[in-house]
Amino acid sequence: MRSTLLLLSLCFFTNSFAQLNGHYTLGGAGANFSSFNDLANALASGVSGPVKISVTPGTYNEQVTFPVIPGASATNIITIKGNLATLSFNSQDSLNRCGIILNGTDHLIIDSLIVDGSAGKYAWGVLFTNKADSNQISHCTINVSKTDSIKDRHVPVVISGSSSKVDIPGNNGNYNVISENKLNGGYHGICIYGDNTRVSYPWGLYINLNKKNVISKNIIRDVCHASIKCEFQFQMNIEANDISRPDRNNSTEYATGISAGSLSGSSISSNRIYSMFKGQTLNMKSFIGLYVYYGDYSFSESIIKNNLVYDIEGNGDIYGILQFAATASSFYHNTIVLDNPLSTTGNTYGISRPYPGATLFKNNIIYVTRAGAGASYAIEQGLSPDDEILDYNVYYFQPNDPQDNFAVSTTDWAVYFKNFSDWTTNNYLGHDQHSLHINPAFENPSIGNYKPTSDSLNNKGENLGVTLDINGVPRTYTPDPGAYEFSVNGHRTYIFKGNGNWSDASNWMNNQLPPNPLPAGNEILIYPSADGKCLLDIPFALGGGYIAVKQGKEFLVNGNLVLQ
Repeated sequence: MRSTLLLLSLCFFTNSFAQLNGHYTLGGAGANFSSFNDLANALASGVSGPVKISVTPGTYNEQVTFPVIPGASATNIITIKGNLATLSFNSQDSLNRCGIILNGTDHLIIDSLIVDGSAGKYAWGVLFTNKADSNQISHCTINVSKTDSIKDRHVPVVISGSSSKVDIPGNNGNYNVISENKLNGGYHGICIYGDNTRVSYPWGLYINLNKKNVISKNIIRDVCHASIKCEFQFQMNIEANDISRPDRNNSTEYATGISAGSLSGSSISSNRIYSMFKGQTLNMKSFIGLYVYYGDYSFSESIIKNNLVYDIEGNGDIYGILQFAATASSFYHNTIVLDNPLSTTGNTYGISRPYPGATLFKNNIIYVTRAGAGASYAIEQGLSPDDEILDYNVYYFQPNDPQDNFAVSTTDWAVYFKNFSDWTTNNYLGHDQHSLHINPAFENPSIGNYKPTSDSLNNKGENLGVTLDINGVPRTYTPDPGAYEFSVNGHRTYIFKGNGNWSDASNWMNNQLPPNPLPAGNEILIYPSADGKCLLDIPFALGGGYIAVKQGKEFLVNGNLVLQ
């Protein structure tokens, strides 16, 4: 009996781990852990402090599930530094398709790891599930199939309530960051589903949307359907992602750059969506650049801003922006360019809003010159509530067929507006009364630079509180429409970004002091650093230019400010 007890005691000891705390290594001779599964087993016992694991470069042929980690917190973060090691898997099993699963895991960072499941029949790179919160996937490369086009089989990153279906709602993950990764292939690139619980289904209020997930600065390539797809999210941030399909040569579904449904208080900003049919220029499938759909009047406003859609090939129907029943979603400073001269068919919609909801659509550039036999519209507009408005936009509409109409209203029957003048004069809610119909004369489209050069557009937007453009350049007090802030004909903007004296060049962006006096058409933005202030310590004259001070910042005049 004693020997049996001793054997049980030894078995228990050899399969348990002390809680981790400090620095460890994985892989290679003398490492603390031989594999990712070895590490996951150790983490199941918990941590008592911050943990950092350095992975020895090489290939690890395995799939791993990280569990709930006792002791993990905002202080006790677990960081896996991949050092460009590869976690490789070849799954033929529909019930075991994930390279990495975060199953209720919190406060785990995976950095600089290559995850490759591209050879398998099934491959999800990373799955967040079961309330996996406050995790981060950064600087990783995740490869799945670039040719498989069947839903649920291949996706680089998933947040879902299932390990076999990408779109199962639930409290699946909050406060997660997916940033600066290279994601290649898949039916979707990133697919995130949150909780769709309502007070009273089906028309009650959503009460438990997943919160504050971030998708930022990723390079997403060669996806079949939606490069980014998300639903049921609160205060989500989708920012500065680079989305294209340069090598995808098959597409059995319509393609979308960003597809976002039932978002509240969220931001979709500074994303670039382009070359979506580069490997299949004659493809007849439809394309939607920004697809925002569904919502609830209880939602706080979501802002779609500073996004750029351009260089869209293909012969299917194309929508720059499609807004469908998305209440409390406003579109500011987006640039949409649909100008493929080689298209032979397919309808074209700069913006399509069949059921727009209570929204604002302002300071956008909509450029439609696409060739082909299909109909073209700058605007397709459905039923509009009284608190929804389009204005301060710039349109350039030169359809292949001169019989095409600038706009169509599709409330109960089609009402066509022949040209921009007809639209602004006769649409029943007075849309676009401050908008323009002008060629923006983009600076260098061949390299993806869609900054306008037409002086007629300069400072023609409305101040909507969007402080930066797509490149992070501060916007002027009277901003430019479209994704870019720009200046032409010698008009310049000078930005005070530091703290202290006006005369100190280091306080100015690019060390560039404004000329004295400030010529007409030029402006100065006082945007001091956090807790900073600007002190005008020299005599200065406004020779027709002007100064704008960011709200809440201090501008102190100790010298002389002369108005001319």
